[in-house]
Amino acid sequence: MNDIANNGNVLSVPKGTPGIEPLHLDMTVLYEADRRMHEIRLVSKATCQELGGLFNQACNLAGKYLAYVKYELLKAEKNHNLNRATVILEKAPLEAMKLKAVGIKLNEDIREALIAKDAECDQSLEILNALKAVEALLTSSYWSYKAAYESADENASNRTNAPTPQVNGHVGQTFDVPQSNFMGKKQGGFNG
Repeated sequence: MNDIANNGNVLSVPKGTPGIEPLHLDMTVLYEADRRMHEIRLVSKATCQELGGLFNQACNLAGKYLAYVKYELLKAEKNHNLNRATVILEKAPLEAMKLKAVGIKLNEDIREALIAKDAECDQSLEILNALKAVEALLTSSYWSYKAAYESADENASNRTNAPTPQVNGHVGQTFDVPQSNFMGKKQGGFNG
């Protein structure tokens, strides 16, 4: 799993079956949405549509990529289970005879050790783990973009173009919030 070509915007994801060319996901839109995530707090009615559109597009793309990765993940799980079955049904009995000759009985721990040592099981487990990591990344991104879209829309609808000060009626003061002075005593506004 790595970024290649396209200025590092393509994520190469292994396919569920070993030996097949990896899946290349163009992450440009997702990386752009990540880069602009901080703009949610500054969004206005004028910028809401463009920013919301970007987050919506990124959310849709993350969901689409998530479906691709989920399919490959299911294939990887199937492949890993087949590799485990091969070790358990074909390789472990042969090893059991060797172990019996030296006085070791085949048990669950020995069987799991044989599975862990098997090169094909190791490779299929590595692919499975990589796909789980990409699935976690895309799932997190999907929900972040969805929340960003909703927040941008909500922030824009709650915001006007001019700030609204909290005026208390005293000249030169825009708020009347009790504050502590340097000695820790509570005071009301600036006039205490």
